[in-house]
Amino acid sequence: MNRIIATLSTGLALALTPVGAWADSPSPQSGVQHLEHLMIDNADTPAEHQALARYYRMKANEARDLAAEHRAMAKGYNGKPGELRRMKKHCDRIAELNDELATQYDDLAKGEDAAAK
Repeated sequence: MNRIIATLSTGLALALTPVGAWADSPSPQSGVQHLEHLMIDNADTPAEHQALARYYRMKANEARDLAAEHRAMAKGYNGKPGELRRMKKHCDRIAELNDELATQYDDLAKGEDAAAK
Protein backbone atom coordinates (compact mmCIF):
# COMPACT_ATOMS: atom_id res chain seq x y z
CA MET A 1 0.00 0.00 0.00
CA ASN A 2 2.80 2.41 0.93
CA ARG A 3 4.51 1.61 -2.37
CA ILE A 4 1.35 2.52 -4.31
CA ILE A 5 1.02 5.82 -2.45
CA ALA A 6 4.71 6.60 -3.05
CA THR A 7 4.36 5.80 -6.76
CA LEU A 8 1.24 7.93 -7.11
CA SER A 9 2.88 10.80 -5.22
CA THR A 10 5.94 10.67 -7.46
CA GLY A 11 3.77 10.57 -10.58
CA LEU A 12 1.74 13.53 -9.39
CA ALA A 13 4.87 15.52 -8.57
CA LEU A 14 6.28 14.81 -12.02
CA ALA A 15 3.01 15.73 -13.69
CA LEU A 16 2.94 19.06 -11.88
CA THR A 17 6.58 19.89 -12.62
CA PRO A 18 6.97 22.58 -15.31
CA VAL A 19 8.84 21.50 -18.41
CA GLY A 20 11.19 23.49 -20.66
CA ALA A 21 9.84 26.81 -21.94
CA TRP A 22 6.69 26.39 -19.88
CA ALA A 23 8.64 26.68 -16.62
CA ASP A 24 8.30 30.46 -16.59
CA SER A 25 4.73 30.51 -17.89
CA PRO A 26 2.32 32.51 -15.77
CA SER A 27 -0.73 30.27 -16.22
CA PRO A 28 -1.85 26.74 -17.09
CA GLN A 29 -3.15 28.13 -20.38
CA SER A 30 0.39 28.98 -21.43
CA GLY A 31 0.91 25.61 -23.12
CA VAL A 32 -2.09 26.33 -25.31
CA GLN A 33 -0.78 29.82 -25.97
CA HIS A 34 2.56 28.42 -27.10
CA LEU A 35 0.72 26.15 -29.55
CA GLU A 36 -1.25 29.13 -30.83
CA HIS A 37 1.97 31.03 -31.47
CA LEU A 38 3.44 28.07 -33.31
CA MET A 39 0.32 27.73 -35.44
CA ILE A 40 0.37 31.42 -36.33
CA ASP A 41 4.12 31.64 -36.92
CA ASN A 42 4.29 28.52 -39.08
CA ALA A 43 1.07 28.69 -41.11
CA ASP A 44 2.15 28.44 -44.75
CA THR A 45 -0.24 26.10 -46.51
CA PRO A 46 -3.89 26.68 -47.33
CA ALA A 47 -4.83 23.85 -44.96
CA GLU A 48 -2.93 25.49 -42.10
CA HIS A 49 -4.61 28.84 -42.74
CA GLN A 50 -8.00 27.10 -42.90
CA ALA A 51 -7.23 25.43 -39.56
CA LEU A 52 -6.46 28.84 -38.06
CA ALA A 53 -9.69 30.24 -39.51
CA ARG A 54 -11.66 27.40 -37.85
CA TYR A 55 -9.81 28.02 -34.59
CA TYR A 56 -10.63 31.74 -34.67
CA ARG A 57 -14.29 30.97 -35.40
CA MET A 58 -14.33 28.64 -32.41
CA LYS A 59 -12.85 31.39 -30.23
CA ALA A 60 -15.46 33.85 -31.58
CA ASN A 61 -18.24 31.43 -30.65
CA GLU A 62 -16.76 30.97 -27.17
CA ALA A 63 -16.73 34.75 -26.70
CA ARG A 64 -20.36 34.99 -27.88
CA ASP A 65 -21.36 32.23 -25.47
CA LEU A 66 -19.66 34.04 -22.59
CA ALA A 67 -21.39 37.28 -23.59
CA ALA A 68 -24.77 35.52 -23.61
CA GLU A 69 -24.05 33.95 -20.22
CA HIS A 70 -23.26 37.34 -18.70
CA ARG A 71 -26.35 38.92 -20.26
CA ALA A 72 -28.43 36.23 -18.58
CA MET A 73 -26.69 36.89 -15.25
CA ALA A 74 -27.24 40.64 -15.65
CA LYS A 75 -30.98 40.05 -15.90
CA GLY A 76 -30.83 38.35 -12.50
CA TYR A 77 -29.48 41.55 -10.96
CA ASN A 78 -32.34 43.74 -12.27
CA GLY A 79 -34.10 45.44 -9.38
CA LYS A 80 -31.52 44.39 -6.79
CA PRO A 81 -30.51 46.92 -4.13
CA GLY A 82 -27.21 48.72 -3.60
CA GLU A 83 -24.01 46.90 -4.44
CA LEU A 84 -25.86 44.20 -6.34
CA ARG A 85 -26.79 46.80 -8.97
CA ARG A 86 -23.07 47.13 -9.70
CA MET A 87 -23.00 43.46 -10.59
CA LYS A 88 -25.45 44.12 -13.42
CA LYS A 89 -23.09 46.75 -14.82
CA HIS A 90 -20.21 44.31 -14.42
CA CYS A 91 -22.05 41.59 -16.34
CA ASP A 92 -23.19 44.03 -19.02
CA ARG A 93 -19.61 45.20 -19.53
CA ILE A 94 -18.24 41.66 -19.79
CA ALA A 95 -20.92 40.88 -22.37
CA GLU A 96 -19.98 43.99 -24.35
CA LEU A 97 -16.27 43.19 -24.25
CA ASN A 98 -16.86 39.62 -25.36
CA ASP A 99 -19.05 40.80 -28.25
CA GLU A 100 -16.12 42.99 -29.35
CA LEU A 101 -13.72 40.08 -28.94
CA ALA A 102 -15.96 37.84 -31.04
CA THR A 103 -15.95 40.44 -33.81
CA GLN A 104 -12.15 40.58 -33.70
CA TYR A 105 -11.90 36.79 -33.91
CA ASP A 106 -14.31 36.84 -36.86
CA ASP A 107 -12.02 39.35 -38.60
CA LEU A 108 -9.00 37.14 -37.93
CA ALA A 109 -10.86 34.16 -39.39
CA LYS A 110 -11.65 36.17 -42.53
CA GLY A 111 -7.99 37.06 -42.88
CA GLU A 112 -6.98 33.42 -42.58
CA ASP A 113 -9.64 32.45 -45.13
CA ALA A 114 -8.11 34.96 -47.53
CA ALA A 115 -4.60 33.64 -46.83
CA ALA A 116 -5.80 30.10 -47.56
CA LYS A 117 -6.71 31.03 -51.15
